[in-house]
Amino acid sequence: MPRPGTARPPRWPTGCASGGPATAWLSVDRADRDEHRWWSSLLVSLLECPAVPPGAALHRVAAQANGRETEAREGFLAGLVEALEELPEPVRLVVDDVHEIVGHPAQRALRDLVRHPVHGLTVVLASRLDPPIGLDRLRLDGRLGEIRADRLAFRTADAVRFFEAASVPLREDEAASLVERTEGWVAALRLVALSLESASDRSAVVADFTGDDRSVADYLVDEVLGTLDEPERRVLEAACLCPTVPLDLARAVAGGDETVDVLEHLETRTGMVTAVDRRRETYHAHELLRSHVLARLRRSHSERLRTMQQRAAAWFENHDDPAQAVRFAAAAGDVAGTSSLIRARGAELVAAGRFAELGEAAHLLRTRKATIPAVLALGALEDGGPDRAEVLLAGSDATDPAGVVARSMVQARRALVDTGPADTRQTCSVLVLPDPPGEVALRALALAGRANLHARTSPQEAGADAEAALALARARDWPWVELQAHTALAVVHSHVDRLATAVVHAQTVLDLAAGHRWQHTAGPAEALVVLAMSDAVGCRPEQALADVAAAETLEPAHGEHRTVLAAVRGVAEYDSGRLREGWQLLRAARIQALAKDLDARGVAFAALLEQQAALGLGRVREAQEVAGAVADKLEGTGDHAVLRARQRWAATRDPRARRTLGPALDGSRPCSSPLTEIDARVLDAEIALAAGQHPLVRRRLHEAARYADQRAVVRPLVVASPAVHDHLERHRGSFGELDPLVDRVLSIVHERSPEAAPPLTRREREVLELLPTEQSVDEIAETLAVSPNTVKTHQRGVYHKLGASGRRDAVRRARRAGLLTHGGPNPSDLTRVE
Repeated sequence: MPRPGTARPPRWPTGCASGGPATAWLSVDRADRDEHRWWSSLLVSLLECPAVPPGAALHRVAAQANGRETEAREGFLAGLVEALEELPEPVRLVVDDVHEIVGHPAQRALRDLVRHPVHGLTVVLASRLDPPIGLDRLRLDGRLGEIRADRLAFRTADAVRFFEAASVPLREDEAASLVERTEGWVAALRLVALSLESASDRSAVVADFTGDDRSVADYLVDEVLGTLDEPERRVLEAACLCPTVPLDLARAVAGGDETVDVLEHLETRTGMVTAVDRRRETYHAHELLRSHVLARLRRSHSERLRTMQQRAAAWFENHDDPAQAVRFAAAAGDVAGTSSLIRARGAELVAAGRFAELGEAAHLLRTRKATIPAVLALGALEDGGPDRAEVLLAGSDATDPAGVVARSMVQARRALVDTGPADTRQTCSVLVLPDPPGEVALRALALAGRANLHARTSPQEAGADAEAALALARARDWPWVELQAHTALAVVHSHVDRLATAVVHAQTVLDLAAGHRWQHTAGPAEALVVLAMSDAVGCRPEQALADVAAAETLEPAHGEHRTVLAAVRGVAEYDSGRLREGWQLLRAARIQALAKDLDARGVAFAALLEQQAALGLGRVREAQEVAGAVADKLEGTGDHAVLRARQRWAATRDPRARRTLGPALDGSRPCSSPLTEIDARVLDAEIALAAGQHPLVRRRLHEAARYADQRAVVRPLVVASPAVHDHLERHRGSFGELDPLVDRVLSIVHERSPEAAPPLTRREREVLELLPTEQSVDEIAETLAVSPNTVKTHQRGVYHKLGASGRRDAVRRARRAGLLTHGGPNPSDLTRVE
């Protein structure tokens, strides 16, 4: 296969070979730069086209061209246009490698050809650059269609198909990597494919492929570098320092006045260097060319490269771009320059999240055993953790003002991850420094850091710190501080029961992390925990499981994360229909929460969900264990009152369970979260419904629906008893502005019902609710204030409608049909004679 860029025989694209007008193809090379030779080659290509019959006038025009009569230009052009007009069918003329004639006499001939519209002739020009042949006029006349390089470049999917067709299939990630490094250049991908054909380790070929690869290097030397003189090479080297290079930077690095002319010449002659803006103030060198040029400089001209990098560092510093200044100073091995930049602008770089540049600076200073500015430890803390930060602090200057902030943040972060928020308050008290000129970035970092460390223990103070940090970040375009502030606000709002607002902040954290490739940092882990809890209590179990899976791939930013995620996974599994697995996970999460001494909020979250799951499975004994196990932690709280009341109601169906529930309803015992507050009202409504207290039922369900709507916590309503759901269904449309929420709750309930529930009478439902308990027929009759024979009659009706063979079977079938969600033992625990 000829190397890309050289003259080649016609290659008939699928569109030319299989349909459309007949095609004439001219592959231009350097010999066609002469105008007479150009016309001769063009006419030969046209005469070979099947659309040109033997007697066509075009043959006579070709004979004139061979006799060098093209010097009489006007007459020759008129004859050519006339001959083309006379062709019996349309012709497509493809002229490939047009860039070869730019700047030569043949360019004028091409301009003359396209200037005259010829009926039935379509001219297709393929070129690395726009030939100066009046394209603007053609656009204005509506005669020009364009397919630019970005549309010709391969995307990942194209590359995957290409390598499969070449019998060297690659994984999608491998193809994506090559597309990124080749910028989708098909010729380069073809060279890769050729290398892969004989490779024993294809993954190594893919990983190592750069512009310094032998096949690509040969092409670049022959087609680009070999055509340049020394001054031009200097300008090209300057253009390769960055993916995009401002014209002024190229001029400063190359050190010559001819930079503009050389860059324009490189664009015209090579197509590998292109202007990226209409004013031609910024240029881009193809990634393969960049990697090749830089590799050659590192191997053969290291001192020249170092000088270029130092010039670039100075230019970026003068143009207020400290990140690039540090990058080039560190690359040049300039210890003094790098240290000076970090001391002056390091806090800004941390605030902006420029961790790569900070890491390069830290590596250089540690390697050269230089004193390390303490601000580098702040960067390492966010992008590596406390261990890496402490290593840098050990080599820092003890008098460095940033060291106070860095040391306290490292200590607090370690305490937070290892133990919990209670141990961070004293450590964090020195974080916020005075605000002298030049310390704004350090102050913003300290505010955001303190906000995250206090978000759970002092949410009001943390919220104020986070808002202050966010204002500073937005005013100065510091995305890392912005992410940190949104992280703190997500946690703060989730702990003060504004879950919808917390979700907005959490999603912003994930968006910022994805946009800046910060997914591995602490912020996304916090955000995913907030989203997982929101999805769990919002009855979105599949999304909650996805949140948990994503969060578990990250290092926990807080000591309680693993336990909370375990509880969320448990409730999501349970709500997805995997009841036993979900209950077991919740049980383990509650045990872990107690063992790790989580705060009352975390323990109550796991305990409430575990008890509901245990009762839903009919595991009365296990449910009884929950309230006892958490008594020491939750004694005196509304959460414990709800746990005890639900257990009593499930076991006895005694309305006096409301007395136990009372403190959670009247506020005399505080509830740790909206989950408990709503749960208490739903449970009270269920008890009141059984007692026939319908006005109270309506009031409690209105309260529960209002809280659920305000706090975005609908799960207590979704997992309520069938009797409560029946009440909601019967009164659907009477909840006013809360009707949409009630509709959503009932929609979720219906979606989760594995089979249609049989129509039971009110009295049959009352009997069914008591079947999972250990009460005898006589006891059920006493509870319902009816005779034992009436109970037996309704019991037989329930068995018949459920198709059950007995009491245990009826309970099983009722649970599968969604008629029972709580209460009573497992059917296997029923031992009374039926």
